Amino acid sequence: MEQRTVFISHSTTNDAQTDRIADALEHAGFSVWVDHRNGIKPGTPSWDKAIRAAIEDADVGVFIMSEAALASEICGSECLLVRELGDPLYIVKLEDVKPSSVWLYIKQIQYADLTKNYDEGIESLINALNGKPTANSPQALHSRFTGESTLRQYLPFLFLNPMRGRDDDLRRLTASLNGTVVQVTGTGGLGKSRLVAEAALNHAQGAVWYRCSSLSTPADLLGLLMEHLRLPQDSAEQDMLNQLRLRPKTLIVIDNAEDVLPENQISYLDFIAKLQTAGAHIVLTSRMRWETLRPLNEITPTALDLVSATAIARDFAVAQNIPLTDAEAEAIALEARLYPRLIEWAIGQFGKRPFERVLAQLHDLKSKGVQEALDEMIRSSIDQMSAQDGDSAERLLLRLAVCQGSFGYQVINALKPGAMDEDLLDDALDVLQAWRFVRYERSDERYSVDPMVRLALPAPDETTHRAHFLHYKDLYSNHAANNNEDTHPRILLDWDDIQAALTWGMVHETETAIDWVIALQHFMLLRRTNLERFEMLTRALETAINTDYEWGEANCLKALGDVHLRKNEYAEAVERYQEALPLYRTIGARLGEANC
Repeated sequence: MEQRTVFISHSTTNDAQTDRIADALEHAGFSVWVDHRNGIKPGTPSWDKAIRAAIEDADVGVFIMSEAALASEICGSECLLVRELGDPLYIVKLEDVKPSSVWLYIKQIQYADLTKNYDEGIESLINALNGKPTANSPQALHSRFTGESTLRQYLPFLFLNPMRGRDDDLRRLTASLNGTVVQVTGTGGLGKSRLVAEAALNHAQGAVWYRCSSLSTPADLLGLLMEHLRLPQDSAEQDMLNQLRLRPKTLIVIDNAEDVLPENQISYLDFIAKLQTAGAHIVLTSRMRWETLRPLNEITPTALDLVSATAIARDFAVAQNIPLTDAEAEAIALEARLYPRLIEWAIGQFGKRPFERVLAQLHDLKSKGVQEALDEMIRSSIDQMSAQDGDSAERLLLRLAVCQGSFGYQVINALKPGAMDEDLLDDALDVLQAWRFVRYERSDERYSVDPMVRLALPAPDETTHRAHFLHYKDLYSNHAANNNEDTHPRILLDWDDIQAALTWGMVHETETAIDWVIALQHFMLLRRTNLERFEMLTRALETAINTDYEWGEANCLKALGDVHLRKNEYAEAVERYQEALPLYRTIGARLGEANC
């Protein structure tokens, strides 16, 4: 058997440990190339040329991972060249390192770990190099990555900041790479491309990153695949497919797929089917679901939590040398609605204006800069949707955006534009779901509008608000229905919209809204906190007083007395009852006179 050559990439601070590893590999029958053992010193005129020649001549690369090596640009370049040449790269963990220091593309593979048991770690490496891996053996990266320049252009912080808050999404994505096309969909700025880039850079079989535009065709992707497989650009498509079969499970990412013109989708689908037949794994990122891709295998990145969003704000600040306290990072994350693209925009403003001003701009979303970010994230997609599918979906979306929580199909019927019949309504709803502006949860048969979409759209008009108010009022303003505890789970599901409807009603339908608040008292007694109940009644009382609605004022005072009584605040309860009593007497007297 021909002797195999191993190229070792390491930091000069680890020369002694590297020599020990090299001795073990040579004893096992490998030819080992290490710069200082081969008479090459970094910085000498011949060093770069000699390193390149050594990597090209080697059969396999081994990276000795330490903090110093991870921080070394030389080590990074060496390992990148090993990957570009398509040779296997193994990682030897020499010491415990900070997770944030580890390069993205080596995070997910198994290392030869020398920190726990040196001899076992070396043995596992030798077994892997000999093609006899065990459960503890390191995994090789065979990953040639094509399209890195595109990634750096459109994801400038990718190689500076770690991914945050999307570990579960990454596990779902990698587990879904089983031969079907995975669609990663969602609104702009949600982090779709960032998530898929993490998977692509970690993909052991190599990856191709292809970004679509309105002018692109499958021929552009074919050319990129020729480059990835080191084929002449004038090679036949079948030559590419044959070569791809020799690299099974190569990951092909089709990014920004919403920009593919509808008339070009058929040719893309045909080409994608050929790539699947050749054994490729394919991920498509898009703001719009490709309905024609079957079976449907779709992932939408989950919303960030506050901890992750705060960490992302700090990461953006560190990458740009912007001082930012933990409290400031959390404030930015909250005002940016935990949305990655808005967080990135906000951190970029600190060189231009004070922190408080940036927060204010995020809060009201009215500045030119925030509006431009929202245009890029949301409104440009709405325009694209309307250009492709007509304006029915956009008209429906403008009305559904009044909803603050999830809702059933009957709400859509209640809010639809007046001229929209049932068939047109269903078509518009399908379009909104395909573009991910509206989502459907099959488990409870309810819909929701993406929160960032609601923020990007103009405020609903009075007609929409009134239809929203009347729908929920008809459902939940009846005393008898609300006193039936079987209806309480439904009220809980609709609670966000009930509150929004009441807020509008206190201004535009004051008496009806106040009576509705009173009708909800049994539900609130059992299902909401005393504080929430108290605050809602206080707002209703103020509205009743300002509009001279005596019946509502009396009922609110009595209900507030009941809240105080429940809290054992007897004096306050008596005071509220005493305030309500003369109002009831006046109303009663007035009714008596009217009946005479």
